[in-house]
Amino acid sequence: MLELKLHGDVLERKYYEKVVSQFSVYEVFWQKFIGNDGKAEIIKSGNISIDSFREEIAQYSYTIFESVVCLYRIKFSNTKIETIEEYIEANNNFILFQTHCGRIRDCVGKLGTILGLKDLSNSLNDFYQMRNNVLHGKKIPFAFIDNFFALPHIEGENPNVDLWKDKLKWSEVSEKDLEFIDDIYENLYNTMLSSLNGIYSQILTCVRDKSNLKVIVTKMEQYSPSEDYDYTWSGMINNHSATYRLIENLSGSIGN
Repeated sequence: MLELKLHGDVLERKYYEKVVSQFSVYEVFWQKFIGNDGKAEIIKSGNISIDSFREEIAQYSYTIFESVVCLYRIKFSNTKIETIEEYIEANNNFILFQTHCGRIRDCVGKLGTILGLKDLSNSLNDFYQMRNNVLHGKKIPFAFIDNFFALPHIEGENPNVDLWKDKLKWSEVSEKDLEFIDDIYENLYNTMLSSLNGIYSQILTCVRDKSNLKVIVTKMEQYSPSEDYDYTWSGMINNHSATYRLIENLSGSIGN
């Protein structure tokens, strides 16, 4: 059977230890239903209709993984602010973090629609409402405590008088409402990955239960990579069934 840490593309391999240790069901689903033939393509079943269906699922799944990697990187970004440039970068990272949370929720919703799991993204609604408060409302008030960036907690799906929402004024936030952004990132990241593991478990159960897809799982469990497996940068577009023209001039050492 394929292993993500050996046979995934460069992003999946590079962040295997850092991300997949907490997002383990991603690898199980990848092994059972997607794979990589060594040429940046899903493992074909021979059934064009099923493979087209799998390709669409694979693209949304990979997009989710990419956003999780971005969340991980932002989680470890600099949040000690000593210059205006550092403040701008930290503020931009915070907005980007929320954007990736929203992107993940949207992609999970798309997977739910494809698989007939209409409530699949419900556990991520809190993230989506927080994202809406950040992207569609006024600037979130902040403070520097010993030069470290601190923000109020943001209201999610359920109304909470103690949390920030757009109808509040900055003057209504006090220091007791603030938390260091490092801690906010850590809590949101861990909650997101816990939710995603549950979501991917539902997806895996769904594909195992569909009679026309069971053959894929069986084939994937028996699949072995060929000796000429491709480990170059072109694998970056794994699961996208796309031409390599856009990146064929890049060095294979990039990202290694």
